[in-house]
Amino acid sequence: MKRIEAEKLATADEQLKSGYDRRMKNEELTSEILTKLTALAVAGSELEKVALFASLWTNLRSFEKHLEKRIQLKDINDAEEYADFTFSLLSKAETAFLVDGEYIELVMDDGLWSIIINRDGRIKTSYARDDDAETFIDYYHRRGRKVYVTSISTEIRQIIKELFGSR
Repeated sequence: MKRIEAEKLATADEQLKSGYDRRMKNEELTSEILTKLTALAVAGSELEKVALFASLWTNLRSFEKHLEKRIQLKDINDAEEYADFTFSLLSKAETAFLVDGEYIELVMDDGLWSIIINRDGRIKTSYARDDDAETFIDYYHRRGRKVYVTSISTEIRQIIKELFGSR
């Protein structure tokens, strides 16, 4: 009986350590992705707001396509408002969803607006959330991917606020 209890405790301890290790790795990866994004922003800091925003995307065509779509959907009026919504969420975010699977994405979502950032620190999309849309966790779980809630370090949050909070 005591051997079984000891085995259960050892297994629980391993799971706890594994969960802790995974959380630390996820938070490190979140910081790595956001550090890449901030490095791109610093490199383009002399650009005006919309040009900087466009430079942070995976490519210019992707930015133009998403901008056009957001205007058609009446989520925004113009590129400047698009940058404002995105920069506002970036400067306020304290947590993010780290999506693990075929590729890693960082999703920042405040319930009203969402940003997906790829592993290279580039914006993949930024859009208004639909009230009727399924949650990110449900969306990615349905596709067989794992989703982890991660904290954004105070240091990274401060850098992001300085870069994007005043634009």
